[in-house]
Amino acid sequence: MYFSLKRFRLILPYLLKTRKSILIRGKHGIGKSEIVKQIAEEYGYSLLEKFPSQMESGEVSGIPFPNLIGDRKVTSFYPPDWWIECCISPKILFLDEFDRAYPEVRQSFMQATCSREIAGHKLHSESFIIACVNSGNHAVDYQVNTLDPAELDRWFVIDLEPTVEEWLEWGASNVSPLVLNFIKKYPYFLDHKGSYEQDMVYPSRRSWKCFSDILSVNNLQISKNNLDIIDGISESLLGYEVSVAFIDFLKIVLEQNLTDSIINSEEISNIQKIEKIDKLFELNVFKKQLMLNEAQKIVEFLFTCPGEILMNFFHKFSSLKTNEEIKMYNAQILFSICQVNKKTLGKLIAENSFVEKEYLEVETTEYVHE
Repeated sequence: MYFSLKRFRLILPYLLKTRKSILIRGKHGIGKSEIVKQIAEEYGYSLLEKFPSQMESGEVSGIPFPNLIGDRKVTSFYPPDWWIECCISPKILFLDEFDRAYPEVRQSFMQATCSREIAGHKLHSESFIIACVNSGNHAVDYQVNTLDPAELDRWFVIDLEPTVEEWLEWGASNVSPLVLNFIKKYPYFLDHKGSYEQDMVYPSRRSWKCFSDILSVNNLQISKNNLDIIDGISESLLGYEVSVAFIDFLKIVLEQNLTDSIINSEEISNIQKIEKIDKLFELNVFKKQLMLNEAQKIVEFLFTCPGEILMNFFHKFSSLKTNEEIKMYNAQILFSICQVNKKTLGKLIAENSFVEKEYLEVETTEYVHE
């Protein structure tokens, strides 16, 4: 069973009190290393990070030197400096990518994870070890060495899989609002699900954060001129499929921004209201399916207009030459919003016959306009 971040944090204080080593397993890019750094900060620990995949066994077990015990010559070992640091003061010894280490290096750590000792030097009573790996349920997707049962028996094993909601909560202060809104709408694009094809680029939470940082650092605003740039960056980090979806999303956002720029809440004259309605039709806003929030803003604007301007709007709408399904969809969503707000325009439409009856499958109630 997988641990959400919330579930892991629930038991974490109890694990830390035992000082037994913690092994966090999970897919790449889900934030395992970041979580360890957060733990160190939250619990007031200094973090000492090592990459066993870059080490030889002697760098763990120590370097031999000749010594005397009484009158007998013996071989002793100088312990590594990083281990002594963890023995002198409380630290989190963080072993990242532990399953990419050579088997003999991992074996050198077995004494450390079992008896908290290397070369006769014990860890400080408040120090402990955390390691992160990609093996476990996802081992088939990675070039890693799986840990055997005897090794796993020395760890608290946490199969971590933070939820989309947890990532969005974290991202609220760490990720571009544009990226957050995309993931909220299409949560299945946050991580790749299923098997990985060789040499293909897929999205991960880490690559989304990197993509967001690039947008922010370069101050890349949403505009038609920047679409090709954003497309190239997103494809290189997130893969072709996600890039296509993200650019389509940006185009929708641009259309919504266009509607927002035309319709706003400022006090304007009736002549300006007529000009705004004309602009909506000139820019073909109603020739594509309206988004819900876009339709809501249009309805809010219409209710600021007097009856004669409303008649002009519905005349233009009914005369619009576009796909009939899109036209019916937009009519229904506009008038359903009117009904929810108890300000249905149905009576006005029925009296003036500006929209054919089949476009409006809602009951007409009273329209009140001061």
